[in-house]
Amino acid sequence: MSAALLLVLALSQAAPAADDDECVVLTNVCILTVGKGDIETGTIVIHGGKIVAVGADVPVPAGARVLDRKGMTAFPGLVHALSRLGMPEGPPDATGASQLALDDLNPLSDALGPAARCGVTTFAIQPSGVGIAGRGAILKSSGGARGPQVVEKSAFLRIVLQTGTAPKDALRQALEGARKAFDADRKKVDEKTLPLLLFLKGELPAIVEAGTPAELLHFWQVLDAFSDCSPRVVIAAPLDAYKVAGALGSRKSRVILRPYLALAPFTRERINNAAELERAGAQVAFAPISDSPEGLQGIFFRMGELVKYGLSRETALRGLTLSPAEMLGIDKRVGSIEAGKDADLILFSGDPLSPQARIREVYIDGRPVLPGE
Repeated sequence: MSAALLLVLALSQAAPAADDDECVVLTNVCILTVGKGDIETGTIVIHGGKIVAVGADVPVPAGARVLDRKGMTAFPGLVHALSRLGMPEGPPDATGASQLALDDLNPLSDALGPAARCGVTTFAIQPSGVGIAGRGAILKSSGGARGPQVVEKSAFLRIVLQTGTAPKDALRQALEGARKAFDADRKKVDEKTLPLLLFLKGELPAIVEAGTPAELLHFWQVLDAFSDCSPRVVIAAPLDAYKVAGALGSRKSRVILRPYLALAPFTRERINNAAELERAGAQVAFAPISDSPEGLQGIFFRMGELVKYGLSRETALRGLTLSPAEMLGIDKRVGSIEAGKDADLILFSGDPLSPQARIREVYIDGRPVLPGE
């Protein structure tokens, strides 16, 4: 086990902060729950890192610390499904289904704190490489020097599609090898084959990254040969995925997009990639255009542009929070403001999609990381 992984696991098992027993209540706040509709003026009760209660008429528990947040809007923390936060640059030392992105993570990276203060409360780190690159992890931000908390160290398989016949044949052969192990004792399946076996059985989702629409079509040709299996696939789609919107919609695909407006070839006509996929019937989620502070801070402005040019507001808000959480299989814990979920919140000075709104506070597991801890 790598030193980085040991450090992360140690940090994730650290004792809770001393103030975890304190009950904190946010009052007079507009609440965009995402999962349960909007509350114009409501209350959020936080205790033990969890949301205990949320609603318009929630009583304030005796002894609680009450924070009046009149004029602010509460929104769930962002779930960043295509992150490289804390990961090294350059090519990986090794790739393959047995590789873990967590082994390469720097848990004390300078990028983690700013990302948390931009509202990224949960993030999935992607392993480097192409083809069957390895397995990604899901982490919770801390916003401080404690390092991130490990939610799941082997959460999904990352597959990066390549052009040409040889990569497609290699992927098919690897999956065929895994299918042959369907009835085998899992303890006897080698570590390179087991993640692929779990993928075909639907127990380990895959984030499949495509550089072009053609690569998506080729991937489906491979996957259609395994119709007797039940893999869970999430597509990290290219900018021009609208060209295969019908195919994505007919398959009820789960798609993660960067929030760009495309231009039709040889014209200045804007094409709303996300709106086209939404109309076709695909489930859409979004990831920031980059992991830099500028890329993270600009996500809400870009989402506002997508809504202006045809994307539904509901899809935009869900696409930053609950939809990626559902795709990663962590929606019972994060992605919306509901009782029982982690107290991951962003407080804005106004509507999140308004260009004038600013992030005023960020809470992760009930702890304030902006301003300060």
